[in-house]
Amino acid sequence: MARLDSPDVVRVTSSLERSLLHSFAQIFLFFCEERVTHDYAFEEISKMVRMASTADPQDLDMNLLKIVRYAREHLPWSKFMRSYTHLPSYYNAEE
Repeated sequence: MARLDSPDVVRVTSSLERSLLHSFAQIFLFFCEERVTHDYAFEEISKMVRMASTADPQDLDMNLLKIVRYAREHLPWSKFMRSYTHLPSYYNAEE
């Protein structure tokens, strides 16, 4: 069993972190494009992204899920999913 501080575990965590941060960036860019018609949602998402980016790296996945759920309620989600299909499938699952 690998120790939590072993290089393999650190490498996996770093890879997951990079992937999730990339997802944050993609979502943020989408919100920038939608800002003209969804200004309030953009401001809320911006706050959530800023808070998530300074949170514990272990919480990145949960924070991304919260942001995605908010986006589904306030932004044109199907348009987003057509543009950014790299997100893990469970972010696109119906509630």
